[in-house]
Amino acid sequence: MGPRPILQLGASARLLIVSQAPGRAAHRSGIPFQDPSGARLRHWLDLDEATAGFGDPTVLFIASLFVVSEGIDASGVTTWAGQELIARAGASRTRLVTLTMLLVALLTGGRLRRGEARERLRHALA
Repeated sequence: MGPRPILQLGASARLLIVSQAPGRAAHRSGIPFQDPSGARLRHWLDLDEATAGFGDPTVLFIASLFVVSEGIDASGVTTWAGQELIARAGASRTRLVTLTMLLVALLTGGRLRRGEARERLRHALA
C-alpha cells in the first residue's frame, strides 16, 4: 500500500485527532479510524472530558510547540543544527553540552545580551 493521506474536517468539530499509519480498512475506505481500534477510540472519547483542558493557555502553548517543532524539523533546520553542533564539539561531551546550551540561549532570547552571547559562542567554538 502506498501513501494515502486521509483528512476529514467538520466546521462544528470540537476536537482534532491526528494520527499516522492508518489501518488497512481506513486506508482502503479513505475514512479515518474505520476499524475496530477506531470504534474503541470513539467509544472512549467523551468530548466534554477530552476538550476540558483546551481552554488552558499552557496546554495550547505546548500543543503549538509540537506543531512548530514538526515544521522546523521538516525544513531540515534541526538536522543542520545538530550536524553543526557535533562537528564543532568533536568528541567532547562537555563542549557539546556547552554549545547546545548557548545555542538554546540564543534561540530563545535568553538573558544574555546579544553581543555577550555571540562572544561566548565565539569563545566556545575557538
